[in-house]
Amino acid sequence: KERARTQAIGALRTATFAAPTVSVRLNATDSPHYYRDLIAVIEQAGAHLHTVMVPKVRGPADVQMTAKLLTLLESSCGLEPYEICTEAQIADPEGFVAVEAIAEGFDGYERHYKVRDDVKRSRIVKRENVRVLKRGNEPDLAEKALC
Repeated sequence: KERARTQAIGALRTATFAAPTVSVRLNATDSPHYYRDLIAVIEQAGAHLHTVMVPKVRGPADVQMTAKLLTLLESSCGLEPYEICTEAQIADPEGFVAVEAIAEGFDGYERHYKVRDDVKRSRIVKRENVRVLKRGNEPDLAEKALC
């Protein structure tokens, strides 16, 4: 985990990316590596990053913890407030059931975010401009705020 973190930071600082958005996937919030990932990446390469992906999100506490830490890290690193977006990846039924609560967990942090649902692979949650996504004839959840 330490080696992967160091390699990711090195790539962020030295590589030129063709993609318009550069993102880093952290370890899950219940992993002992999560907070070290977030702190090291933001402190050492936050200026080169647009989004952090938090995998295996199961509830709003996961995104609230990430939002609080990002806000503190951005401030201490001289980055603009809310410069780095958060992507919450939902990977199991527990997270899927809580998708609306997870999206609401971002409210109050003025942070752009999106929720990826790898259970159904199509649900995104957006803050303003709510719109309904559909796959075939199946209604999907509403979008609440993309970066």
